[in-house]
Amino acid sequence: MNNRFFISLAAVAVSLVSLPSCQKDQDSVFDGSLTERQAQYLDGFRSLIKGSENGWAMYYFSGGAYATSRVFTVSFTDNEVTASSEDAPSVTAKSFYKVAVTSAPSLIFDTYNSVLHTYAAPSHSYYQGRGGDFEFTIENYSEDKITLIGRRAYEQQILIPLKESPASYLNKVKSFGQSFNLTQVAGKVSNGDVVIYFDLKNRVLYIGRLGAEDREFEERQYIYTENSILLHHPCWCNGVTFSEFSYNAEEHSITSEGITFKQF
Repeated sequence: MNNRFFISLAAVAVSLVSLPSCQKDQDSVFDGSLTERQAQYLDGFRSLIKGSENGWAMYYFSGGAYATSRVFTVSFTDNEVTASSEDAPSVTAKSFYKVAVTSAPSLIFDTYNSVLHTYAAPSHSYYQGRGGDFEFTIENYSEDKITLIGRRAYEQQILIPLKESPASYLNKVKSFGQSFNLTQVAGKVSNGDVVIYFDLKNRVLYIGRLGAEDREFEERQYIYTENSILLHHPCWCNGVTFSEFSYNAEEHSITSEGITFKQF
């Protein structure tokens, strides 16, 4: 949908002189009109989100001054979405949603949902909300993964199909998050000493070379899955890219890309 064709005026002039009315004989670059293609795209998306038997895990990230992360679950019928949060796995909230083209193909939770609007809705304490979104541009979708972009905070959200019930999955996420208590770890990356500091309250980590200045550290939001720490965006340090860490509670360590970082 974002294809752009750049044709120079000179090329147009040449074609007008040398080619007699060739436009009528050209086949359309795409099958169907833009409206038809958008409708097909949205129909495929609707079928996908409704077709997951157990629903979806939604890795939700808010932005700005109140940036944080949570795992939600969402299950869709024709018009309704049922949502739950890792904060209260057994509590569900239902509301309406729509899939439509506004400025772009979008998924919109357009009636209040106590789970999905937790960080987006204004309150007495947060009159502009807490950096969350309830309107999302559909960035990409497949059977294994959906990516959305928030309309206000522009944070990427990730949906993964569930292989078990929402409550079962969220209880695992909650248990994993409660068990994780590392605040600082260190390891060798490409023969250099690297440290990672965790802000457990806000779910942010800082990674950089040992002894580096604060401004040299990479900052990343992260989220707890049922068995790992998943970064919102990959980070690069000493030539290695990290996107997800496994956790060993007994060893007080995390591991990614074959590199282990131990608490110090």
